[in-house]
Amino acid sequence: MSQSLWQRLFNHRQQTKQAVLILGSGRSGTSVMTKCVNLMGISLGTDNLLAPSKRINPKGYFENKDVINIHKSLGSRIRYRPAFKGYYDSPKIKKDRAALTTYLRNFFENEQYLAIKDPRMNDYIELWQRVLADVEVQPAEIVLLRNPMDVVNSNERAWHRDTTLAMR
Repeated sequence: MSQSLWQRLFNHRQQTKQAVLILGSGRSGTSVMTKCVNLMGISLGTDNLLAPSKRINPKGYFENKDVINIHKSLGSRIRYRPAFKGYYDSPKIKKDRAALTTYLRNFFENEQYLAIKDPRMNDYIELWQRVLADVEVQPAEIVLLRNPMDVVNSNERAWHRDTTLAMR
C-alpha cells in the first residue's frame, strides 16, 4: 500500500532525505502552502528569503534567494520558458547545475527535509528531479491548482493588470 505524502515526510524511522517541491502558478496558493509545510517543521533552506511585499504578499513569499539566483542564472542562459528539451544536460547550464548540486549537497549534510518554492521551478522541474537523484534525495512534489479565473482575478488585484495581461 502506498504512503501519503505526509506519512512519507513524517515517518521518523525513515532515513530518506526528501525535498518538497511546491509547484503552481503565481497567485495559486504556493506561498501559503510553503508556510504551512514550514510550520510543520520542514526547513526552507535558509533565512535569506525573498522579503514580503506590503501590497502584494504581506505575509511573505517564502522563497529561498539562493535558489532564486540559480533559477535567474538558468533563465539568462536558456533565454526562454519553458526550457528546451534536454536542457538539464546542456553544457550551457553546467555552471548552474553544479551550483544547484552544491547547494543541495551542503544543505542535506545536516538536514533531512527541505521545502522549496519558486515560480520558476515549474520550468526547471526536470533539472531538479535529476539533481535530486544525483545527490540521493527523494523529491515530493506538491502541485497547487486553483480555478484559473480566480488566479486571473488575484493577479489583476495584486499587480493592477488588465484582464488580458493577467490571463497571460
